[in-house]
Amino acid sequence: MPIQPKENKKRCSGCKKLYPTTLDYFCQRASTKDGLNYYCKKCAYEFTKDYKERNREKTEKYQKEYNKKYYQQNRKKLLESAKKNYRENREKILKQQKKYRQRKNNYYQKRKAYFREYYQKNKERIAKYIKGNTEKKAEYDKEYRDKNREKILTYQKEYYQKNKEKKKQYQKEYRKRKKMENS
Repeated sequence: MPIQPKENKKRCSGCKKLYPTTLDYFCQRASTKDGLNYYCKKCAYEFTKDYKERNREKTEKYQKEYNKKYYQQNRKKLLESAKKNYRENREKILKQQKKYRQRKNNYYQKRKAYFREYYQKNKERIAKYIKGNTEKKAEYDKEYRDKNREKILTYQKEYYQKNKEKKKQYQKEYRKRKKMENS
């Protein structure tokens, strides 16, 4: 078996294996004589992966800042690209969105059915727990209301705005029933 010249092979500094000096095995690096990185692609990937795990907060923060800066600098270009992509793939995108909504809806229906079934099976136990822990639950509810006062008020306002007509109709029906009861 003929031995190939050493110039066609390069040793990875990580795994110490010999690989052909091609871009299939090594990434580009302009600062080296041969223009290839010291590590093979597998070792470079592992090194990067380990570094990101050890420095998770630092890399996430950097990535977030970089993405934000890039978006600000290229906003128009990115929006145009997104519009173009949507125009070209409209049917495919709509199909994917429909599929996603169906999957999500199925998930929530299954979850709702599970909790309904769980409640039916454990009705007595749940009632017993609630009876035994009324003070604890009242305290928890009060703490929650105190912590989330803004959130609750916002939700109530939004709900009122969305259901104004429904509420008026309910109030009319309620007044009619009261009049009939009192007569």
